Amino acid sequence: MASNVLFKYGAFSAYQALEKKDANTLYFTTDTLQLFKGDKEYSKSAKLVASLPDTSQEQGVIYVRTSDYTAHIYDGSEFKQLTRGYAETIGDSVDNTTVPTTKAVKDYVESKIAEVNGETGVFVTDVKYANETGTLTVEKGEGDSTDTVLTGVAHNPTYEAETRTIKIPIFGGQELVIALGKDAVVESGSYNEEENTIDLVLTSGDPVKIPVDKLVDVYTGEATETATTTVTDDKKVKVEVKVSTTDNNALTKDENGLFVEKIDAYTKTEVDGKLAPMTEHIADKTKHISAEDKEKWDAAEQNAKDYADGLNTAMDTRVKALETAKTGIEGRVEAVETALTWATIA
Repeated sequence: MASNVLFKYGAFSAYQALEKKDANTLYFTTDTLQLFKGDKEYSKSAKLVASLPDTSQEQGVIYVRTSDYTAHIYDGSEFKQLTRGYAETIGDSVDNTTVPTTKAVKDYVESKIAEVNGETGVFVTDVKYANETGTLTVEKGEGDSTDTVLTGVAHNPTYEAETRTIKIPIFGGQELVIALGKDAVVESGSYNEEENTIDLVLTSGDPVKIPVDKLVDVYTGEATETATTTVTDDKKVKVEVKVSTTDNNALTKDENGLFVEKIDAYTKTEVDGKLAPMTEHIADKTKHISAEDKEKWDAAEQNAKDYADGLNTAMDTRVKALETAKTGIEGRVEAVETALTWATIA
């Protein structure tokens, strides 16, 4: 499934404080007016380049050439130079393409003074420079001095990373401020369904198109041994489970899903419940005799007892006559009674 694209906005400091920038989130900083996707910035309005590009130039972007740190902008057909480069020395051949540094001016003046040493007339005896005001003071041999403000000379440029602002002080003029973060502010935006892009419009009027498929991962379906996964045209994931056609496979499917038909059999718990009483039954071996055999054996025992009782009665009538044989007869009767006594199977 494709990941959702999240949109968040807030102060640049809050964005910096994030321990991890989510790659599927667009961050808009409300104070510095920057646009980030994860930790990648999409709203850069200035680029540092070793040389001006011959192709793929972008309008609305300030190109800062690192060889001389001059600023240039592309107008659609050619580059226009916004600032002059700095000249650290002043030679005999000069033009208006560079601005000399204060040290270059000082060195040049001192060199010219050195060239006139030993000549007659009123000559420059000393040159002083006030860095705070950009004033060059030239003193002459008779004590006269002339102050010259280096009007139009830029000095001590600074760059504030948080606000993306370049400040260039100019002697005798207004400080030059280049607010890089404000040069490409997003004015409006919309989703282009036909091109599947996020279309942004900058305050400069330039359009910016961000392909949505570059912001999120695109997934496709894949078949395995047990299932087939497809992604439909309406961006829905469909999974089709494969049911084996091998014989004796109990798993089937119908309109309600997968199922296995329940077999009419005892569960393990039910079987254990049936076996529990058999433990006691096995311990009592008399329970192994069937009711029918028990009934027959009880009847035989009763018949034997009835016979013995009848025999005893008959013999009692002859006791007096057989007193001499009483001992022997009683022994035989005892043997007969013993032989006919009911006993459990051992």
